[in-house]
Amino acid sequence: MAMKHIKDNVMLLSLALCAVITMLASCSSNDDDSSVLPQIFIEQPFYSIAKGQVTINVETDVAPTQDIVIPVRFAGTAVRDVDFTTDEPQVTIKAGETKGSMTLSRVVDNIPDDNLELFINLAGAPAGYSLGLMNYASVNFLGKNGYVMSFKETTGTVGLDGEFKIVLYDMKGSIYRPKADEYFSIVIDEEQSTAVEGEHFELPEGNVIKYKSGAREGVLKVKMLKVEPGRDKIVFRFGDKDGFATGNNPVMTVTVKGPEIYNGTWQFDHFDLADVLMYGDWGTSIYPDLAPTGSEADKFTLTGDSYLKYTFTPQFAGDLKKYFGTDSREVTFIKEDKEFRDQSGNFPLFTRLRFPGINYSFSNKQSDIRDAQVAFKLKMIDGKECLECWIGDWVPVDDEFGGELCYWIYDDTYLWGMAPIRVYFTRVP
Repeated sequence: MAMKHIKDNVMLLSLALCAVITMLASCSSNDDDSSVLPQIFIEQPFYSIAKGQVTINVETDVAPTQDIVIPVRFAGTAVRDVDFTTDEPQVTIKAGETKGSMTLSRVVDNIPDDNLELFINLAGAPAGYSLGLMNYASVNFLGKNGYVMSFKETTGTVGLDGEFKIVLYDMKGSIYRPKADEYFSIVIDEEQSTAVEGEHFELPEGNVIKYKSGAREGVLKVKMLKVEPGRDKIVFRFGDKDGFATGNNPVMTVTVKGPEIYNGTWQFDHFDLADVLMYGDWGTSIYPDLAPTGSEADKFTLTGDSYLKYTFTPQFAGDLKKYFGTDSREVTFIKEDKEFRDQSGNFPLFTRLRFPGINYSFSNKQSDIRDAQVAFKLKMIDGKECLECWIGDWVPVDDEFGGELCYWIYDDTYLWGMAPIRVYFTRVP
């Protein structure tokens, strides 16, 4: 009897354990079913708007097989049809797609002095989906006292280094100069970028831009570490900042391309003396008939394995022979620079190469042969690639005008950074 009683108890205990295991397995199975449902979420938690529009993006992990609609609730101090307008408060994700959006348009005639806040919540998930943790967002509506931050350009390139400008505006569209230093965070969009920070580039001053008191622009500095095809794109965005919204250029895409390579044979195309002749009072003391000339017979070749060193082989028949001479020689990279202005008043990036055996006198009669720094830059003109050569002395010279061609060459500070003589070449196929 005792043995039978023990066996019965063991059987009952086994049955109980099986029931518990079955229940736990059932619960676990239910939890798994819930966790594997594709999620719906708002792309980012914070948006801002000055004037114009802002688009709220809603995403899902798995594209639906038919259109799905996600209802949206609004709350906060910004009121629909008073401070902003939109279509129905819902977002539609179409069949086969993973993203839908809703656009809010600012009512420009009803902007108060102070900022307004709008809170957006996804009100529910359609069948077969669940709401992700990021199912809400806030939108900051700038008041009349707010400011707008914008990249000056939407694209750019990094040679060895790159500098990119941000500009601030008030709500009237005028450039805003802060009365005290302002700091702006810059975010790297890692999903859109292919270049990796720390591997292909670095931000030497960090992910924060200091916008100096009274300045017209702020500067984001980027340094190249490595050039790798297919992994050369950086997408920058502004971080959140109280009292500021993003403007017309909220995103900037930068390509890490490294220094320009000038290998090849280059044929003379034309001279540009506009930096000298644009000043009328100087035009009376500089003789245009002394301007240098060239022809298709004037060529030179640069050959090298990298941007650091080239073999320069001149084939000049005209005036350029007076400056560059006739001997082949090795030229070396000095640095990339932005000291010279172009005729638009900008400071484009160019490359300084060290040339031995340059005749600074640019003359058949006078000789002042020494090392020189000559600037080069690739440029598109009328749809064709040109090599722009800036002949500038970088050292003080005689400041008398007229006479020999040597007086066309000036110290780079003499003309407020203008290049006195620009020579343009085209690549020989």
